Amino acid sequence: MAIEKETTLSIPAMSCNHCVQTITKTLSDLVGVESVNVDLLTKTVYLAYDAETLSLAEAEAKLSEAGYPVQKQSFANRGKALPLK
Repeated sequence: MAIEKETTLSIPAMSCNHCVQTITKTLSDLVGVESVNVDLLTKTVYLAYDAETLSLAEAEAKLSEAGYPVQKQSFANRGKALPLK
């Protein structure tokens, strides 16, 4: 049984429609990818995939090989937490 996962990837190197096409093709060609939606304005990729067939690390490695490394999200500098009331 497939385990579908969804994730959002930040790709700072994305700058044009050619980038969008390359990223879409690179990910779509991977076995286990269910859907790929690329947003050029936010430099974001929304990826749905079968976690039994494909690991997120594999997808990230393929993007890096294609010249589009994924920026790792850092939560350390996201600002001060608001107090709960």
